[in-house]
Amino acid sequence: MDTIRLTGVQGMGTHGVLDYEHQRAQPFIVDAVLHLDLSRAGSSDDLHDTVDYGRVAKRIVSVIEGEHVDLIERLAALIADAVIADHPAVQGVTVTVHKPKAPITVPFADVSVTIERWRSGRNTDGKTGRADEGRVTPMHHAVIALGGNKGDVAASMRSAIADIDGLEGTQVTGISPLYRTAAWGMPDGTPDFLNAVIEVTTELDAANLLGRLQHIEVAHGRTREQHWASRTLDLDIIDVDGLVSEDPNVTLPHPRAWQRAFVLAPWLALDPAARLAGPHGGEIADLLHEAGDREDVHRIDDSWMTGMADDAPVHPSGSAADIPQFDGTVDGSARKQGDGDTATVQPAIHTAVISMDSRSNEAETLFRTAIVALEGIPGDQVEGISPLYHVSHLHGSDAMSAVMQMTCRMDAKALIATLGSVEESLNGDVDLDLVDMPGKQDVLRYVLTANAPETKDNDFTWKDFQARNNNELVAVYGNFVNRAMVLTQKYFDGRVPAQGSLTDYDKETLKEFADVKAEVEKLLDVFKFRDAQKEAMNLARIGNKYLADTEPWKLAKTDMERVGTILNISLQLVANLAIAFDPFLPFSSEKLRKMLNMDTFEWSELGKDNLLPVGHQLNKPELLFEKIEDATIEAQVQKLLDTKKANEEASYKANPIRVNIEFDDFTKLDIRVGTILECQKVPKADKLLQFKIDDGLETRTIVSGIAKHYKPEELVGKQVCFIANLAPRKLKGIVSEGMILSAENNDGSLAVIMPEREVKPGSEVK
Repeated sequence: MDTIRLTGVQGMGTHGVLDYEHQRAQPFIVDAVLHLDLSRAGSSDDLHDTVDYGRVAKRIVSVIEGEHVDLIERLAALIADAVIADHPAVQGVTVTVHKPKAPITVPFADVSVTIERWRSGRNTDGKTGRADEGRVTPMHHAVIALGGNKGDVAASMRSAIADIDGLEGTQVTGISPLYRTAAWGMPDGTPDFLNAVIEVTTELDAANLLGRLQHIEVAHGRTREQHWASRTLDLDIIDVDGLVSEDPNVTLPHPRAWQRAFVLAPWLALDPAARLAGPHGGEIADLLHEAGDREDVHRIDDSWMTGMADDAPVHPSGSAADIPQFDGTVDGSARKQGDGDTATVQPAIHTAVISMDSRSNEAETLFRTAIVALEGIPGDQVEGISPLYHVSHLHGSDAMSAVMQMTCRMDAKALIATLGSVEESLNGDVDLDLVDMPGKQDVLRYVLTANAPETKDNDFTWKDFQARNNNELVAVYGNFVNRAMVLTQKYFDGRVPAQGSLTDYDKETLKEFADVKAEVEKLLDVFKFRDAQKEAMNLARIGNKYLADTEPWKLAKTDMERVGTILNISLQLVANLAIAFDPFLPFSSEKLRKMLNMDTFEWSELGKDNLLPVGHQLNKPELLFEKIEDATIEAQVQKLLDTKKANEEASYKANPIRVNIEFDDFTKLDIRVGTILECQKVPKADKLLQFKIDDGLETRTIVSGIAKHYKPEELVGKQVCFIANLAPRKLKGIVSEGMILSAENNDGSLAVIMPEREVKPGSEVK
């Protein structure tokens, strides 16, 4: 029997025999070994003949995060039964459930339970005949287009994608960037559309998939009174397995997809090799090139699915500032100004420190020009400029230097690119460098505390710094705060709504954070700062799960009283976060208190569910944390490398002088100056350059190992010093007639020795 092994699948569950384990989620890790016959798949190379382990992983997580059970033995059995039930080809499964945070009073590494289950009728050893082994349910590959221009379109699209991914036997495998499209063929003033394309694998055939999609449309407020009208959500099947069908209920491919740029553009971005079947089919790239409306379709956001809170509104009629972004990189060039009346989160404001250096005599003027150029960018504001400094250099001309501080809506990556553009516009006569993006004190505190070992030194890496910021502070803490406050702004004009009747789930959620004060204090008292911070972060995880489970954005269509209760509980949890994180993230807690319009909270109030009174006016929500891009981390790593290099240069000592030689030995060297006529790389030799040099008498060939330090075109026309009377030597089949002299710097780089001013070729060096 063949096997598929899936290890380390993790989910958060409330399983255990103790009362608090029913209330507070903890991690469970599952390893699963699937026993099945893979001979057919090994021959066919067809997904239909095996098991989609991505679906298995999702199913395992759904069981972990499902209903509470007391024993991990029971949890393992439920997982095993689910895997066998979902996948007919699986004949048996071995499931190991790990509970690393089990309430054990002595030190331990792990506790786990392993069970084995086989399909009914199997022998205990799992052996079976081929006759009843079954084939996996056929899987289909589908392309679905999403769009809309009414309401919170991006939020509806994100929610719809989650719903599609939750359909039985279905998994979303790809999501395109977000596009904005003019309302072609509709009355003037009609809001623009937002569009995207997704790819899915599914057990549903085209007809059943279409039925499910139509139900999702209805759930998001789609009505079909008019064909050409604004709509909240439009879901169209574009392609299924490349099939061609004239079925009037499900025509494949979509009959008008070939001429719709708002479908073709996101599809091409998702899959550059995509091809449309049918009589009008062809390569998507070619079809897009011929589409008449391609100039009306604009790519506006690559991270729209992950860069915003789940129900943060995006209006086609809004401006770029209406789109809350964790990375601040939305191009708003295609957006129209509108009067959107929905609450929004303003893009994050960054503070940047920029150094300015120039060796030009016009340095001061260049600095002023650069400052004006940067401040002219929308969203930029120069806040301070240092005095001008004169910098002396031992080698080369002196320079002028200054530093400025500015606020901007660009992230580090965009800002670095902008600085490069300004430099280019000034002919490279000024050097602009992003020195730092301040305001990350809390992030550093969080990372160092999260990694704090109790028995050894801490290890810090910039990549871990980035990952914890993006995956925990942004995606967990910041996301929950953002969602709770934006929804309150949207539905209740930013005022704390009343708490109505409570469900059992509401009471359980309130109970979960009621004892957080005692738990955090207990850990702080014994200096377990890492665990105390983790306990505080659990509050945010509770909040995210609560909002995801209750879905107030859906209830808003039918039950605003219930929405008010959900948001009241969520806001009380946000207020608790401002207290719980104060010892760890003081600056962020202060920022959150300002958003909550509360001057202070007392530590003694932690755990209470009435911190914010009904009717209390909240301030406009902002992003609590910002995503850190790769460019920012790369800049920090480069600073370390530059510092290392500077330290090496400062501590450099020249090599000892070699033993003395006689003057007559030196006079035997014939050192001349030659002019480089030609220079090219030697084939199959990374280090070698081949030179044609005018030595004043004739043209000679010299091969030199400086290819890693100079480009050939940099040297043509230059004069160099070379030893003219070395015996010829063959290098890579080329006869070299001399040696070009270079100086080796402390970092191993080479600088060719050249005369200060031009002399006649063949001049002797004495």
